[in-house]
Amino acid sequence: MNFTDPTTGALTSFPCNVDGDPLDLNEYCQTLYDGYIEAGLKPWRSEVEHAWNEYAIIVCPRCRRHVELCSFTNTCECGADFNMEGALLADRSQWGEETGETAADILVGGDDEW
Repeated sequence: MNFTDPTTGALTSFPCNVDGDPLDLNEYCQTLYDGYIEAGLKPWRSEVEHAWNEYAIIVCPRCRRHVELCSFTNTCECGADFNMEGALLADRSQWGEETGETAADILVGGDDEW
């Protein structure tokens, strides 16, 4: 198993068994760290954070297809619209009746700053 120092490009290899699993990684890392110190080098450490979203998936009550709730308005292949919580929205012809907006205004967003 190999790791590369992102700042210097130095390659560090860890001994592995035939399955590719590191051998007693804690002990090996401590030995490596001690070796750096003995050689007068400053050991480096790298941290990486990973994040991902898993969106909810609902079943459309009209056509039974799956709809991923990944945005403010989520549209099924059959044309049904759902909000981000999965609630079925009114037909687009009714959108904006109270405010005078059209479906296009709502879907594209206005020029107003939030």
